[in-house]
Amino acid sequence: MIKKEKKTLPAVRSWYKVDNAANMYSIARSKNFSRTYRNSVVLSENIDIETMQRALEKTAKRFPTMNTVLRTGAFWSYLEHTDRVPKIEEELCIPARYILHNGEDSLCYRVNVYKNRLSIDMFHGLADGAGALAFLKTLVVTYYELKGIHPVSYCGVANTADEPSPAEVEDSSPGYAIRVKKAVKPKQPPVYIGENDQIEDFVRFVYGRFPVSNVKTVAKQYRLTITEYLAAALIMMYIHCSDEPIDLPIKISIPVDLRRRFPSDTVRNFVFMTEVVFDPHGKKDISFDDVADAIRGRAALGTSHEALQKALSINVAAEKNIVTSAVPYPIKQLVMRKSYEAMQYSYTTILSNLGEIKFPPEIQSHVLEADCCLCKTPFLHFGCAAVSFNGVMNLSFTSANRNTEREKYFFRLLASHGIPVRIDSSI
Repeated sequence: MIKKEKKTLPAVRSWYKVDNAANMYSIARSKNFSRTYRNSVVLSENIDIETMQRALEKTAKRFPTMNTVLRTGAFWSYLEHTDRVPKIEEELCIPARYILHNGEDSLCYRVNVYKNRLSIDMFHGLADGAGALAFLKTLVVTYYELKGIHPVSYCGVANTADEPSPAEVEDSSPGYAIRVKKAVKPKQPPVYIGENDQIEDFVRFVYGRFPVSNVKTVAKQYRLTITEYLAAALIMMYIHCSDEPIDLPIKISIPVDLRRRFPSDTVRNFVFMTEVVFDPHGKKDISFDDVADAIRGRAALGTSHEALQKALSINVAAEKNIVTSAVPYPIKQLVMRKSYEAMQYSYTTILSNLGEIKFPPEIQSHVLEADCCLCKTPFLHFGCAAVSFNGVMNLSFTSANRNTEREKYFFRLLASHGIPVRIDSSI
């Protein structure tokens, strides 16, 4: 696929248009909600906060779209560049809590330290998981450079000595959009949401760590990809842990990194949501083989080059629509918030697999593990995210209630398949 040529703008600018994939996140935010997620690494020694702050100042300059404030224009939101760098905070309260809740002068990310754990909470309107990981990896490498450990090769990690490129800060979606006919989206049937009674001001994170090689072996036995295998385990979890037989489809929403299909160096949002669906039809006596047979290859149907480009093009066309663009921001915000809320009830849960994170060898030996988690939202009270490091996958569950039966079943299922699991919990 040849990318369309367009006028190249400098990387560092006074403001940036919110990218196509993030418009919904920016408009749907409120004082009590912003779609936030967390990426973390655990280092081999306690973190020197003063040195890490210096590393953050260098890293922030290397990623100009990160140090921005979300502003409201007459018709759309936009990101205004600022030279302010967040002050690194010691972790004292709930992880991945809301961002932008202190008004529009708030930066769109925060950096927390707890002993040897370094965490970045990121507003999804700023970057997707891949973009946030790029920032986190550069921050870690820069920290160790300031401590006298210099990599021979950066192995794909951005070097703060280099200037940011225009390609890194671009919105990649319009460059791959093609002309498409106006598509009428079919009405989505109801899906199983689950028992999502949440406790106010409460969130719990449960982490399971297990060897990637074991998961790959078991997934291959069922002729599934790793992500399909995890989705199948989630479906079995819902079926087993439901008090009543489920007579609605269970839909697992899965983000797809478009950089793997359309060449792009952007560190902003460039993702598409696909899905895996299984309908239990009110049955309880369903085996893992039944689920595996039903979902095998289904996610791939929505991630072909043609399907992804068509979906990407429809989103870009909707944003460029003259009528839509001319609607004043306050009205647009009311409509899109309702649309966003409806979208949140169109799937059962999210499974976000960020893949493998790597550092230069000189730095890799100083990193013990990596993890990620989703935030609690007013709509989704149970989410799942995973990242792999040094051959170990760390999969997290975010929940807004104290019942841990789902998490227990999920990890016991993996263990029954011969996958050794180590479990940690925030509470």
